[in-house]
Amino acid sequence: MTNSAATPFFNDPALQESLTAFQEERWSDGLSKLDALMEKYPFEHELRQLRQEMVVKSRIDEYEVEELEIEKRKRSQRLFARAGGVVLFILIVVLGFTTYSSVIRRQFANAQQVVQQEYTRIELSIKLRNAQNLIEAGRPEEAIVLLEEIKAVDPDYENVDAFLEQARGRVSLEGRYAQAVALMEAGEYEDALTMLEEINEEQPFYQNVALLIEDAQSYLSLDELVDRADEAFAQENWETAVEQYEEVRIADATFQTDHVEDRLFNSYINAALLVLEDPEAELDELAVAEGYFKSALSLRPQNSDVLRIWNRAKDTVRARLVTRYLDEAEAAIVNQEDSEAALQVAQFYLGRARALEPNNAAIAQQSDFVNRYLQALNDFRSSLWDLVISNLEYIYSFDRDYANGTARQTLYDVYVIRGDNYLAPGDFELALSDYRRAVELGQDMPDGGSLSTFEAQLKLAFALGLLFDYEGAVLMYQTAVETGGLRAREDTDPSVISSLDAAAAFALEGQFRFAYTRYRDLFNQNQLVYSEYVIHVVGEGDYLSKLANQYNSTIQAIARANDLADPNRVIIGQELIIPIFPDEG
Repeated sequence: MTNSAATPFFNDPALQESLTAFQEERWSDGLSKLDALMEKYPFEHELRQLRQEMVVKSRIDEYEVEELEIEKRKRSQRLFARAGGVVLFILIVVLGFTTYSSVIRRQFANAQQVVQQEYTRIELSIKLRNAQNLIEAGRPEEAIVLLEEIKAVDPDYENVDAFLEQARGRVSLEGRYAQAVALMEAGEYEDALTMLEEINEEQPFYQNVALLIEDAQSYLSLDELVDRADEAFAQENWETAVEQYEEVRIADATFQTDHVEDRLFNSYINAALLVLEDPEAELDELAVAEGYFKSALSLRPQNSDVLRIWNRAKDTVRARLVTRYLDEAEAAIVNQEDSEAALQVAQFYLGRARALEPNNAAIAQQSDFVNRYLQALNDFRSSLWDLVISNLEYIYSFDRDYANGTARQTLYDVYVIRGDNYLAPGDFELALSDYRRAVELGQDMPDGGSLSTFEAQLKLAFALGLLFDYEGAVLMYQTAVETGGLRAREDTDPSVISSLDAAAAFALEGQFRFAYTRYRDLFNQNQLVYSEYVIHVVGEGDYLSKLANQYNSTIQAIARANDLADPNRVIIGQELIIPIFPDEG
């Protein structure tokens, strides 16, 4: 196997800084920067070789300094020897006057032998020291030469055999290290790992052996992963092949690049086609197939075969995705058209479908309705009544029963709320307009929305009176009485019937102002409006307009009955009193 590694470190500023330090013989600084660079590019053998060379050069530099010191000592020793010789000669001359010449010659010979022995001892010591330095500097072959010279002079010289064994061991170690590196470069990671582990056991921390062991183990792991991916590929298990080839690329994008990318490319295409051939493919599977095609194109953007297959398949994928998205949107809201959570799911799928078919009018409308309704609910919580009305009126103009009728119920309640807000500061005309629209919406509810219509008619009658249209106000009150069925209800209090009769009598006499006052005072007592209630426990996704629509009540009626300061705030598990008319529930 081969490993084609890129060499981006050549342009790294840290490399230039380390080389500059080496040129200036700042060995420690240069080696520190080079070590940092090797951590950044751990697989670059050129960096490791450069470091070895610099270590050798630094040690040679140290060795040369030591040699100079040794040379100085040798010169001093020679001077000392010469001085000793001179002194000895003088002594001989002096003693010559008193001793025999034979004695003088013997003493001279002994002195000369002593000097020679001292010189030999110093020379061997220097050679041994140099041999040690050469071993430390990674030049064991040269050390062996010096050690063998020492051994030739003195076979029993102290420690010479131990240093010879050490030097020869280093020569063997370097040979095995070089062989292991060559095996790594050839992709023979298992053999390289065995040799590197032996070296590490024999000489811990030797060069970058520890890093090479990690590399070899990593490559062996990737080898196994590629083998498993190849097996999945051969068995046409495309999804597994994709996962494992992608895992190899994530771990090391340079590992067997050509082989891995070629197999991954074909796995993408085959995995996508396998999904497309299944007419029952699920939505998430179709999305994955689309992703496979895109991944294949990212590997080979200009591949004509992929482009042709993708262009032929993408219309099918798009159509099937759109159908699936619409099915999911419909399934989300079935039997819960007014559920905010369900509508949010539908909003997601409709948005996906619309993105695939932006010119499909039906999808665009469905998506628009969902977006507008959810926005209206958010705006309701922020009391942005104008925005709520704008969005819900748009939906109502196309679909009067949207969200199971809750859109209409919400629109009704917002008109009543906004009308009340207009009424408070005296904007009676604006309030009148909103109450009229609320009456229309109430009458469009199932069974005429009797409670909703009744409340809106009472508010409309009250507003008409404030504008001095007493006759119109009285007629609207009388209509509300009929809508609420107050006279026909068995539970109606006799005093209420008496007040209604008195108001009606004033109306018959044309005294509409007095009739209006009677009706107004009667209906200001809100407890007269309702005679029955339902208890509802708030569940997940409940909100007041939904409950009002469900029970044919109104937001304001529920808020009054439960003394709710904020109609947007209901809590799951909370018990709510829902006012209703007797014939409803």
